[in-house]
Amino acid sequence: MSYDDIPFNEIRVSKNPGLGRYLRRAHEVLISGEEPHSSIVLRAAGAAISNLVPLAELIRRRIGGLHQNTEITTMELMEFREPYEGGDKREFKRTMTMLKITLSKEADDEMKQSAGY
Repeated sequence: MSYDDIPFNEIRVSKNPGLGRYLRRAHEVLISGEEPHSSIVLRAAGAAISNLVPLAELIRRRIGGLHQNTEITTMELMEFREPYEGGDKREFKRTMTMLKITLSKEADDEMKQSAGY
């Protein structure tokens, strides 16, 4: 998946510090952009989850009246490592936790029925 495949109203949060750029992007998507959207999707995996939750809270405080839906999922990753001395590549399977937070100006019935609402 390339960056071109990511929807305009989706933000993928990294573990690097600095939430200001994400806040500006959220404001652009929900309010000041050419085509304001009614919702925004925030995603993070692994260590980046610790940045996602404060970001969602900041957005909710700065842009009032938003509804929140939170989903926790997992993703399996296959890693291949070269051996130190001869031999075959070693294969590892890792499970990574992913968090998806949807902030919406209006809550539809599907969102209200979700366990994360």
